[in-house]
Amino acid sequence: MLRRSSDPWRAFPNIPGTDVALRSKPFDITPVTNRTGTVSYRVTGTLRPGAKQKKKTFLCREDAEAQCDAWEVERLHGAAALRPKITHLTQQQLREAEGAFQMLKGESFSLTDAVKYRLENKPKIALDMTYHDALQKFLNRTDLGASQAQITNYRQRGKRFGEFIGSSTLIGKVDEAMMTNWLDSCRSIDGGPIKKKTWNNLFGDVSAIFAFCVRKSYLKENPFKGLKRFKKRALGAGPRKRLTAEQAQAFMAHVEKEAPKWACYFAITLFAGIRPDLRNGEMWELARCVERDGIDTYYSNKTFHLTAEITKEGVERTTKVKPNLAAWLKKYPPTPKDICPGDPKEISPLRKLFSVPHDGLRHTCISAFMALGNSYKDAADEFGNSEPIIRHHYLKKMAKKEAKAFYSIMPSRPEC
Repeated sequence: MLRRSSDPWRAFPNIPGTDVALRSKPFDITPVTNRTGTVSYRVTGTLRPGAKQKKKTFLCREDAEAQCDAWEVERLHGAAALRPKITHLTQQQLREAEGAFQMLKGESFSLTDAVKYRLENKPKIALDMTYHDALQKFLNRTDLGASQAQITNYRQRGKRFGEFIGSSTLIGKVDEAMMTNWLDSCRSIDGGPIKKKTWNNLFGDVSAIFAFCVRKSYLKENPFKGLKRFKKRALGAGPRKRLTAEQAQAFMAHVEKEAPKWACYFAITLFAGIRPDLRNGEMWELARCVERDGIDTYYSNKTFHLTAEITKEGVERTTKVKPNLAAWLKKYPPTPKDICPGDPKEISPLRKLFSVPHDGLRHTCISAFMALGNSYKDAADEFGNSEPIIRHHYLKKMAKKEAKAFYSIMPSRPEC
């Protein structure tokens, strides 16, 4: 209870008489570069004076901005409760009013002017906007702040969701059931249900489109706000699956005989460990850059020179080519068409025939590299993983004898 006094503000010695000083720290977003080279976004600040700092990290800037805005509004509203008032306004109305005064501090117009302007220029909810139009507006933004690979993800995944619900569907008619049904219908490369991590990625990219619509006042709220991502500890990554040297030998022999146009692609992904994604991953980026700049820029002196534009981690790295891979590349030269020969659906039957796991060729390569006694640092430099990941997933996963057999896999009748 407040102590009675001729000056009621003595109960609050740190607060000036007519000014409510916000001693809480405003919320802000800080980009953080992880050890793998990827960028995450950290939101920090305090809601109330003397309160513990709130901190949360997001992989997507859209999610970070939404959380930052929500916390900042809560911080400003909370400042209104620091002083006693005699008024007809409710406590919530007082918080909103004082929060608005703080946001207008230093401006030349009053709160009344701001409210009047807002009422006269309030945006109209775009109830008649189709999903196709909303997706195009989202992709045409100049401030996405995402890598080219992530923008490609937005485009491709947004298009796939549109094909499922119908691109002419009004955005106001989209609901959680549509998203859930779409995710349930998605299949992994082996034909089974998608993994939890893939579920998170698909949901996050499509949800970002609707979060954009909310910020632009095309929608009142995100229709997927009730859906939650899987927590990291629920993802259950498990051990990395790979091929044995014998399986790799049989696989490459079959590729040469039945699908020779894919020989260059599989040789690079298996023996150099370059990430195999054909839609927007490292192999796709490598093919695009080779077509633009020529192969000599990215493959010379028996080394792949992968620029930051190509690598997933956004950091330049070099990958040395073993003698057997050099023989494969001599027989099957790395032209843009051979590095990225076609749609990944074409090779799904081939992968199923040999039970090639997701990223299994890359996992096989890194395991063999470590089996030959190479250091964590060298492996991290070659393949773009962090040293703890190398140590946890690839150390002592393959015998030295098997690794030597793996690097002895040669093309049939190699050219000399």
